[in-house]
Amino acid sequence: MTTTDISPTPIKNTLSIISLLILFTYCEQPPAPDEEPPVIDITYPLNGAKIVDSVRIRATASDNDAVDKVSFLTDGITIGDDNDEPYEYLWLTDDWADGEQHSLLGTAVDKSGNIGQSDLVIVTVLIPGPSLLSLSLLPSDTTVEIGDFVHYQAVGTYDDASSQNITTSVDWESSNSSIVSITQAGMAYANAAGSASISATDPKTTIEGTASIEVSEPPSELVSITVYPADTTVYVGATATFRAVGTYDDASRSDTISIQWSTSDNSIATIDHFGVVTAIAPGSVTITASSVSSNVYGSASLSVQPEEVTIYEVRYLVTVVGDSASVVYEDQNGQTQIETMLIPGYSKEWSITFQANEGTILIIQARSFGEDWGPNGENSTSSQVSIYVDGKLVAIDTVSMANGDCYYYDFDTLALCSAMATYNL
Repeated sequence: MTTTDISPTPIKNTLSIISLLILFTYCEQPPAPDEEPPVIDITYPLNGAKIVDSVRIRATASDNDAVDKVSFLTDGITIGDDNDEPYEYLWLTDDWADGEQHSLLGTAVDKSGNIGQSDLVIVTVLIPGPSLLSLSLLPSDTTVEIGDFVHYQAVGTYDDASSQNITTSVDWESSNSSIVSITQAGMAYANAAGSASISATDPKTTIEGTASIEVSEPPSELVSITVYPADTTVYVGATATFRAVGTYDDASRSDTISIQWSTSDNSIATIDHFGVVTAIAPGSVTITASSVSSNVYGSASLSVQPEEVTIYEVRYLVTVVGDSASVVYEDQNGQTQIETMLIPGYSKEWSITFQANEGTILIIQARSFGEDWGPNGENSTSSQVSIYVDGKLVAIDTVSMANGDCYYYDFDTLALCSAMATYNL
């Protein structure tokens, strides 16, 4: 019978002791602490973004163990937390001012309390206003002359019933820049005669407003003014009407110019804006018509007499040829007339009656002295001419009246057929 020895050998005993020591050491020492922070990134919005109304901030976070919480901060102040993926928070910007910049930051905390932090994200907050409904231009329609300019304004009307001048934020355009050109500030320049359309467009909404503009040639330049009548006489208490006629650089004339009337002495005569003068006292004044739009003026003289005296101006010419006598005269309408009569039997006496200017009835009677009138006037030496005005004898004169001779009568001067006589009765 064989007997086996199962008692421990020295080597086996040594291994057992080492194993026990290792097991003892492992069970007695705690695990190493977790000091690794989570990793967090803000994925939306991106750095430099513009935020309108509100934005949902989004982030990703990871950890070697587990992420316990993600927090979102604005300008260093916590605005919200999220414990579960996906990590996000709705940020409302109603209380922020338009155009302000703010920083966004995300932090993540793991189970061990380690905190991870994201990079800063800088965003700009935009607070939207009311929506644009329509756009109008001022002035809406206009007419100018070459060389003029118009400063347009663009006015926007919004859905909250408000309106705003948006001249500098629209795009300006002319339908014909050779006639009217326009800058992006809304300043339009009239370059040539014609018509054009001016438009302003909002670049965000493409809403457009338009206005029409008509360009005309500038008027001719006034160079002189003539006042009619140039010289006149009135009596105290009487009136007279003056007229002004303008002459332009293109040789045209017009009496529709805008005139300011004046007299050199209002104590002698006054004048109204119609050019009607009223005589106040005896004397002489200068009547002046001045253009209201330039330095051009014209003048005339006015004499005021102390009292009115009836003056009849008679213009006539008497001619005797053979046995006929003729008178050429100016009638009450200023027209030249002629009256002719036969002298019966070459009578020594004859007369012609006619109505001259001023409505005056004149009778010219001729009486020859010496011989009768001959067929050729050869025996005629002189004649006596009598003038009656409205039946009243006002003048008698003796003149030579040979055959074919003529004379005009002014009481003092005799002449041969040179002109009609002018005589104030």
